[in-house]
Amino acid sequence: MRIFVGIDVNSGIKEKVAEVQEQLKLVEADVRWVAKENLHLTLHFCGEVSDKKAQDIIQVCRGIASEVPPFTLEIKYVGTFPPYGDPRIIWTGVEKGRDEAITLIEVTKRHLTLVTGVTEKKDISPHLTFGRIRTNRNIGVLTTQLHKLANLGFGEQVVDKILVMESKLKPTGPVYSVLEEIKLAEKK
Repeated sequence: MRIFVGIDVNSGIKEKVAEVQEQLKLVEADVRWVAKENLHLTLHFCGEVSDKKAQDIIQVCRGIASEVPPFTLEIKYVGTFPPYGDPRIIWTGVEKGRDEAITLIEVTKRHLTLVTGVTEKKDISPHLTFGRIRTNRNIGVLTTQLHKLANLGFGEQVVDKILVMESKLKPTGPVYSVLEEIKLAEKK
């Protein structure tokens, strides 16, 4: 099974991202848009693992969550990766709660890399991917629209749990299912 660990975002944030996607679709650029129900902040992609390894991942995540208190996350900004040159990913980032999100990503990556052997060499930048650019069709118009939205805010939420998710790839896009919902530690 294909597994990742992430943070779900609330329906208000998902709705606002979906509104921006609809606005950007008018540009008619060649973008594969992330389905509203699939929007999340990835902590670590674990890759293809066995059922036994999935249980190990869940156990490790329980340990991580027991040490991390809930925090508030503000989803804000619109940008692309890479930031220069031909963009491939359209994202919205994290303003408030950024340091907490980075720490959680670092700890999760460190622990789960030991379990899965999967390492990601990317710089840590907490974000929600909401579009993947496939070709350069209408890229200039798309980039202009994205710059206009650069400081857009999508809302806040309290992060009080992490999710261990299975991702099944289908021709219509990935289908995610929650394997385990793990509450973060109570504030002391």
